[in-house]
This record gives sequence, structure tokens and C-alpha cells, in this order.
Amino acid sequence: MRFLGSAVVFSLVLQTVSGQLEDWQTAKSIYDFTVTDIEGSEVSLDKYR
Repeated sequence: MRFLGSAVVFSLVLQTVSGQLEDWQTAKSIYDFTVTDIEGSEVSLDKYR
């Protein structure tokens, strides 16, 4: 079950990162990004630090 959760988060990260092409060059870590969760809300990856 934990693997499935990790896979979902990873796929969301890939989708978001592809939409933020300019931001990846200035980001210092993955925690600088936000993603859209399954309910459509913006979630900062810093929440999972």
C-alpha cells in the first residue's frame, strides 16, 4: 500500500514539474514545488518533508 501511495505522489510530481519548466531551474529542492491533489487542491511538497 505504501508503494502505491509513493507511485501516486511520484506521478503527480512528474505532471506538475512538466508544467513548471521555468521553475525547475531556480528550485533548490523538490520541496519548492506544488502539486494538484486528486481533489483539485494545490498542495506544497514541503508538507511531506
